[in-house]
Amino acid sequence: MEVFEQYAAIYNSMAIYENLMGFNLGDGVFKDWSQLAVAPNLKAAARDMKAYAAARQYRNIPIGYFAESMEASLGSLVEYLSCGDNSSEAIDFYAIKDSSFSLCAELISSSDYSLLASDLQNVSIPIIYSQDGCLANEPLNFSEQHVIFGSNFSSIISGTIIEHWREQDGEEGYGLVNYTTTGAASTPTTLKDYKNLKSQWDEVTWNSDPPSVITPPSCPSSSSGIWPINADATLPTITDLHFATIGKSVTATGTSISSSISTGSSSASNGGSGLSNGEKAGIGVGAACGAIFFLSLAFWFIHRRRQTSQGAPPAYAPVTELHGTAVADELPDNSRGEMPDNSKKELPGTSISHELSAVPIYEAGDGIRETGPG
Repeated sequence: MEVFEQYAAIYNSMAIYENLMGFNLGDGVFKDWSQLAVAPNLKAAARDMKAYAAARQYRNIPIGYFAESMEASLGSLVEYLSCGDNSSEAIDFYAIKDSSFSLCAELISSSDYSLLASDLQNVSIPIIYSQDGCLANEPLNFSEQHVIFGSNFSSIISGTIIEHWREQDGEEGYGLVNYTTTGAASTPTTLKDYKNLKSQWDEVTWNSDPPSVITPPSCPSSSSGIWPINADATLPTITDLHFATIGKSVTATGTSISSSISTGSSSASNGGSGLSNGEKAGIGVGAACGAIFFLSLAFWFIHRRRQTSQGAPPAYAPVTELHGTAVADELPDNSRGEMPDNSKKELPGTSISHELSAVPIYEAGDGIRETGPG
């Protein structure tokens, strides 16, 4: 329950921003095959946070997972996290961090494409490349955009996340903008990387084909050495977590939820996994570097949209975050639904560490990590 309350507090504090486009439940959690046994905890976390958002009557903010490109059983993992007819128990997007090969255009090979195609070709949710940007080129020229959005990769990849949106102290070379803060106001100034990225996107030929309709896969069956979870395995639950007692968000700014959730003596039911408590907590709430992933990253979706077959294609209303670019084409049409009257139009220009000041974040294998100004 403590882990759930902490993650719900983060949800409360960030849901007020209209340009927040997603929450990340975990970041490279499954380092080897033995750790996959706790994948139901990750899926249960998606279920619980969607139920919490519904109880609070928040807009529908997509929830996803960030995987390493060489993570254990990559194909079976995304299949499991997105499987079944009940979308309330599935993640909404799947992001892949580049760890096995560079995203520099001149280094991307046919084997890289084949690796992704074999695992991700028929996934029913958007697949996103994260941490995009070839640091071999300074300033970044983003020449890899033509490859990612080319005829091969665009059949698999739905978009890319550029690292970072804001230039961070001590991380020169990463960042599209910086901010000058005067009092309560922060003014953005675009950097050379911003102009380079925009120039590349202006030259990309976007796929204007109708959206693909892909039925969510059946949950994978257990197989020795490949996937350890039975297709009909029950997701774990949190004792004394009752969503019926969670009230509608009134101010949408507070982070305390203790008055609206019955805590009792809490425990989570799951089978033995051999993982530490810190690792299990990390699966429930997400890694520190990715709990709220759109704070520091620019997000771009191409026009090839993947939808499930449960309903008709939604009416999309792109939002212009970067000049001349359409954002959020692939997300459900209600992902930018009604906001409270006092909702903020965008994330402030203050530093990310300030935004998450003193918020404990649970990271796989590390237990609680405090993040604060600095």
